[in-house]
Amino acid sequence: MPGVLARLIHDGFPPKVALAKLYRMADQDYIEYGSSPAFAWPTEKGRAFLAAEAANAPRIIREAKRCPSCRVEKPVAEFGRNAARPDGLQSVCRACRR
Repeated sequence: MPGVLARLIHDGFPPKVALAKLYRMADQDYIEYGSSPAFAWPTEKGRAFLAAEAANAPRIIREAKRCPSCRVEKPVAEFGRNAARPDGLQSVCRACRR
C-alpha cells in the first residue's frame, strides 16, 4: 500500500493540499508514522476518513482528449476506460489501439 501522502495525491489533491491534510490527519490520530508523516500508514479510523476524502476529491471532467498516436483531438467516448490513469481513460483512442 502506498503511503498516505501518495494516496491523497493520486486521488487528485494538489501536493500542498495533500500535505496539509496529512498533518491534520496526524493531529487527529488518523495515521501512524515512524520517522516522517510522508511515509505514514492509516489507522482503522483513518481508512474510513481516506475513503470519504477520495469520494470528495476534485475530479477533472473533460469533453475531449488528444490521441498521441493519431494526433487528433477526439471526444472522450472514443477512448477506453483505464482506472489506473489519472483521467480514467486510455492514453490512445480505440481506433489506434486496434
